[in-house]
Amino acid sequence: MKKVILSSFLLFFISSVSYSQSSLPKCKGTDRSNYNNCFGEYNLFGGNKYIGEWKSELPNGQGTMIINIFLKDEDK
Repeated sequence: MKKVILSSFLLFFISSVSYSQSSLPKCKGTDRSNYNNCFGEYNLFGGNKYIGEWKSELPNGQGTMIINIFLKDEDK
């Protein structure tokens, strides 16, 4: 339980710091094909997430990749 609380806090802290550093407009929607010259977040496989700047549908510039290091029991 402590790991969940700690990872939630870190995610909130990192995302709030990342959002405050970009002057780009916020990306609209959840479809990455619409992400061009904007700032947004995208959930990847396995609970991983990218929060940052996008250009031409790809991460570009300032951003943070959050990698989920907690494995479920069946993944060990």
